[in-house]
Amino acid sequence: GDCLETLRRRIREGRGIIRHMGADYLCYAIVDTLVDNYFPVVEALGEKFESLEEEIVSGSNSTPLASFYNLKHETVAFRRLIWQMRAAVGALMRKGSGLINQETIPFFRDFYDHLIHMIDITETYRELQAEIMNIYLTSASNRMNEIMKVLTIIATIFIPLSFIAGIYGMNFAHMPELQNKYAYFIVLSAMIAAGLMMLMAFWRKGWLNRSNTPPSYKKKVRREDDD
Repeated sequence: GDCLETLRRRIREGRGIIRHMGADYLCYAIVDTLVDNYFPVVEALGEKFESLEEEIVSGSNSTPLASFYNLKHETVAFRRLIWQMRAAVGALMRKGSGLINQETIPFFRDFYDHLIHMIDITETYRELQAEIMNIYLTSASNRMNEIMKVLTIIATIFIPLSFIAGIYGMNFAHMPELQNKYAYFIVLSAMIAAGLMMLMAFWRKGWLNRSNTPPSYKKKVRREDDD
């Protein structure tokens, strides 16, 4: 709905001091109402950052970079809007401007403090962006290490198997083992035993255990309404 409808109702019903003040106070009332409606936006951005961080750590988001950059663009656009409003209010409050009466300045100062608080929150989100990117890179690196570990274990297991197969694959005329009718089963059993022994050794060293997901280092952002 229209965020200024509450302000219009106040004017129509004559509530508060707005009808007894000048245009400068009306300007303050309008921008203050607008900024009050920005706080839910700030809260929503914070929740999106926390949700994205959890998705990256858990690996449930298949396109984390796209989600990250979309959220980053939203934050940059919102931050730019707040900074522009801060600059405009600062220009209005500047001494000698003649645009604001003396009795209205305290209201604008309070409003200016709200803007500063909101800017501080967006700056915290910028730090959170860098932290989330680091978490993503760390998670990606850990996943790559897991893949390399699995491939290395498989290759290592096949080294003795390839060695045994290579020996008995040589075309020598006289190989006593080949004359044994159980040679095939003996060699096959030896290869299986070698593979199982290596798997057991890897398991005892903890190399087959899946590494735990790295800690999130999540920073809880406290957002307080100074209204």
